[in-house]
Amino acid sequence: MVTKNKETGDSERRAQLSEDNFSQLKVVHLDTLNELKDIQLFSRFIFEKETQRLAKKHGENDLKIQRIRNNLTLNENLLQDIEVELEIAKIKVPEISEGGALVHGRVVDRSNRGITGLTVHLENENRKSLRFMGRSETDASGYYAFPIDPTALAKLSKAAAEGAFLTIATRTGRGIHREFTPLKVAEGDRKFVEVALKREDLSPVRGGKKAREKKTETGAEEEYETTSSPDMWVVKGQVVDENKQSLARLTVSLYDKDLLFDDRLGTAVTDEDGHFMFSYRADDFRDLIEAKPDIYVKVIDKEGKTLYSSRKSVKCEGGRVEVFNIKVKGKVKDEVSDK
Repeated sequence: MVTKNKETGDSERRAQLSEDNFSQLKVVHLDTLNELKDIQLFSRFIFEKETQRLAKKHGENDLKIQRIRNNLTLNENLLQDIEVELEIAKIKVPEISEGGALVHGRVVDRSNRGITGLTVHLENENRKSLRFMGRSETDASGYYAFPIDPTALAKLSKAAAEGAFLTIATRTGRGIHREFTPLKVAEGDRKFVEVALKREDLSPVRGGKKAREKKTETGAEEEYETTSSPDMWVVKGQVVDENKQSLARLTVSLYDKDLLFDDRLGTAVTDEDGHFMFSYRADDFRDLIEAKPDIYVKVIDKEGKTLYSSRKSVKCEGGRVEVFNIKVKGKVKDEVSDK
């Protein structure tokens, strides 16, 4: 009995130590991102001053000015990426209880910046709100979360037999978006759903269902119409290890390969089954000489290590829907999904 208590105490201390170490790493990560942001802001200031100086001396068409403006464009893209990473780094993912599950994600704009103050709830296939699941409001990072305890999970399987539909509304209750695909949540699941909306009118960027009001004899009621855009391009797939076991919670980034700088089209996190999906628009890659994207993906673990890259085997002139079935070589610590 004494040995068992000692083991329990040691386990609790190790868990607390791991949590403290993770918190410290998160602070370091935030500090590093803020330092990078300061460096990029200072670089932008220098570039702008140098552009003004050269313009006065040589005129606007000087080649040096054109090169500096290219650097300014790259600088702005890096600043945008850093701002997004800062938002993500500030997210506090809630713990799930034993036998429970978690549905969480972000509501973002075209630039992947979070949209705050939106209400997220779950509905069944008949559009009936699952009130026992509660509601979540997006924070400054656009993050929302539904920690589901075992009791609520049991209710969910009965109230939404075909799966729950993630639905987004304004604070006043105006429906904005309803996901196409229902979420089937099981014990231990951590389902991450990211929704992209146009900030100017909160309409979907990547397809989905947009809310509209339909007048009836009893008053106004919401219904949802499909808004899948003909301009939408999709990349999806799965990440597994050498034993064909799914790898969860890995970061997958999608790129369009260009002559000078590759464009990042999106970032996703693999779900419990190792699946991921991106949606993007032609405006994200199309230019004067490129009508279709030349795409590749990278898979990165939680420590920032690149586990896989298809850059040497780019899919040239990618189609509207492309699939990547990725096998990661070697052991991937703590990322294998528990089935």
